[in-house]
Amino acid sequence: MRLVENPLIVKGLAMSDDIQTAIDEAVKAHDVMLFMKGTPHFPQCGFSSTVVQILDVIGADYTATN
Repeated sequence: MRLVENPLIVKGLAMSDDIQTAIDEAVKAHDVMLFMKGTPHFPQCGFSSTVVQILDVIGADYTATN
């Protein structure tokens, strides 16, 4: 893997331009965008489950991606 100068660095690994573009487009297209493990109907971790429950309780209109 080639590391490049990139403002979005996760655990020392730079994200590709394609990934950065996809994230940027998703965030701009939706008021609330949840990046999670699993789906809102079947979350795959406790954090994702908690966030989905909170968003559902407050009636937020959100989009999620696994």
